[in-house]
Amino acid sequence: MDLWILTEERPKKNVIEMIVKRISKDHNHGLKISDVSIKPIIEENKFTFTYEVFGIDLADFNRILIKIVSGGSSFVDFLVYFEKKEPTINSNPLYAIEETKTSDAESRNTGVYQRCSKFVYVNLHYPDCKKIMLYNIRAKDNKNLNLLMNLSGSKIACVLHLLEMFQFLLKNMMIK
Repeated sequence: MDLWILTEERPKKNVIEMIVKRISKDHNHGLKISDVSIKPIIEENKFTFTYEVFGIDLADFNRILIKIVSGGSSFVDFLVYFEKKEPTINSNPLYAIEETKTSDAESRNTGVYQRCSKFVYVNLHYPDCKKIMLYNIRAKDNKNLNLLMNLSGSKIACVLHLLEMFQFLLKNMMIK
């Protein structure tokens, strides 16, 4: 089986490492990381919009693949799948991950409430996938602070509850 990461973002080693570490922890897969590199996959002299990750050995997975995709609306930064072949429209991701480089204090536009709307949208299509906010913040001493947060806190739970109420109201309005 392969680990597939679908994204609109340029693949960054430190972010991919954080995602894989989380998967390793959540699913109790052995993990070895050394000298990570991300290489494009070229077939018949053409770029496939797919990259392979080297230097990360995640037990039970043959390869870690990153596919560059484009959506028609605002969506999360990463969808993560465990699949033998490239995920299709019918595949269900195990993770939906949103990355931000700013904290709530630094920018009112990238706070959890604004980012949360993306998870509300994801929840409509993939209610069973794990939703994670990845804070990739540069600290004052120029060190990266990488934090993965499950979106099960009160803010997200409140928004998801509101979404359920909204869906209930819409269904009732359409029935009448």
